[in-house]
Amino acid sequence: MRRSFSARIKDGVIVPDGMSLPEGTLVTVVVADDTDDSTFDLSEDEADELRRRIAHSDRSGGVSASDLLAHLANAR
Repeated sequence: MRRSFSARIKDGVIVPDGMSLPEGTLVTVVVADDTDDSTFDLSEDEADELRRRIAHSDRSGGVSASDLLAHLANAR
């Protein structure tokens, strides 16, 4: 199952806002910069590609976030 949530850093630790996660939960972190509104605007093609990549990752054990983002950036 995939979930999305916001979090803050407290004393060097990622603390999810309004939820708790079981110890050992694997998470992927995307850091928002000062100009980021924490949303992603994707075309329908990009959204389809993201869904395909997520499904592939679920089946095969993964693709790195940096590889996925680089691929999406090059697809524009």
